[in-house]
Amino acid sequence: MLRIGSEEEMRSAFRPIDQDEVQLPSDMLFPLLVRDTLTWIEPSGHRAYIVYADPSKNSARGIVFKRNHATADSPPAMCDWCHSVRGKGNVGLLTASVSRSRRIGLSLCRDLNCIEKLKETPGVHDLRESVQTDEKKRRILDRISHFARRNLF
Repeated sequence: MLRIGSEEEMRSAFRPIDQDEVQLPSDMLFPLLVRDTLTWIEPSGHRAYIVYADPSKNSARGIVFKRNHATADSPPAMCDWCHSVRGKGNVGLLTASVSRSRRIGLSLCRDLNCIEKLKETPGVHDLRESVQTDEKKRRILDRISHFARRNLF
């Protein structure tokens, strides 16, 4: 569990290239306790944010994603992190800046709430895993950390 004590501490979890794009929710109160991940969508819906505990640094890391436009008739897709299959535009391409001139994308749950989806009954098209919820959560957090370490931090 992470404790984020102030707005400045929250902003410092994001890379310098992203800090100008971070729009914190107006109702976000500090200090915050983050169990696994903290996610939010800015009011315009254009960006999604995730803050997670980086196990290698034992600190908060944040990623800013730009969300593609999705429609209710978008075909079902599988999230690269939680392996949930969702239709109606609930999984789509989200991209993060690698540099000022390069972006990288993943097919992700558009709300970034992969951990919360572990509590839901798997859909008929979801990848079946015969592991316990805690192990699934660990795997999702490992995928998030691996993506960030390999591509962003």
